[in-house]
Amino acid sequence: MAELAKTRIKKAFMLKVLTQTMGNASLAIKISGVGRRTHYNWLNSDAAYKSAVESLNLVSVNMSEEHLLKELEEHGMYYLRALYYGFANAEAYKLYQQKKIEAKVYLFKLLANKFQQNSIHEF
Repeated sequence: MAELAKTRIKKAFMLKVLTQTMGNASLAIKISGVGRRTHYNWLNSDAAYKSAVESLNLVSVNMSEEHLLKELEEHGMYYLRALYYGFANAEAYKLYQQKKIEAKVYLFKLLANKFQQNSIHEF
């Protein structure tokens, strides 16, 4: 009986940690000290625990979507591109894009000068 109560407390604690980590099982497992195998055994054997975990995952997905939409409204498409390319923020991505454009313009000018020089020598 004491073992059952202990397991209930561990499950409740794991669910609390999962809530705090927005459903990130790996992080919750590290923080809670519950073994990975134990967590997945609970998922497979306890329908109530599984249901609670699935609800948390749904809530975290909704929160993530809301956060992303808010960030898109505030920062625009650069924000998404910055996330995709792994930049710390949209400003870093904008700077990167500007430097890429500047480099292309510089190369184009070099090629144009080279072409003009070669064209002059041909006549």
